[in-house]
Amino acid sequence: ANSKRTRRQQRGGFEEHHGKVLFEYPPGEPGNITLTVGDRDCLREGEFLNDQIVDFYAKLLEKRMAPAQARRIHIFSSFLSKKLESKQT
Repeated sequence: ANSKRTRRQQRGGFEEHHGKVLFEYPPGEPGNITLTVGDRDCLREGEFLNDQIVDFYAKLLEKRMAPAQARRIHIFSSFLSKKLESKQT
């Protein structure tokens, strides 16, 4: 058998690894944020943060707030602006 993998096979393996789920926060709750290996990789120096990382941090801040404070605010998903933009076109 040929031990060399084609570029397509190599890329497929990369994409599978890149999309591997690391964890969900908060676990088991509706509206939780799922972070993958690819999301983690965007935390490297010189990389741009993606929407999942921004949403994760917003959810983390929300969960760490005092309940009275959390009831007074709403944190929108970073995907909201994309949704609004797509409705305008």
